[in-house]
Amino acid sequence: MSFQNYLGKRARITDVDGEVFVGTIVVVTTAIDNEENEASLCINSMGLWIEFFESEIDSFEILEE
Repeated sequence: MSFQNYLGKRARITDVDGEVFVGTIVVVTTAIDNEENEASLCINSMGLWIEFFESEIDSFEILEE
């Protein structure tokens, strides 16, 4: 999945453990640029930056602004 088009958007992310996070996407890293060789994104959720690797995301939804 390519996250590049979602930079700056608010999103709801459910991880593979069923936890739900809501925040603004502030960093998108492609697999080729990531040490883990996996795409990732970071959200700012209430002042905390949280990184999700693509394999950790169960569902991903862009929220209306």
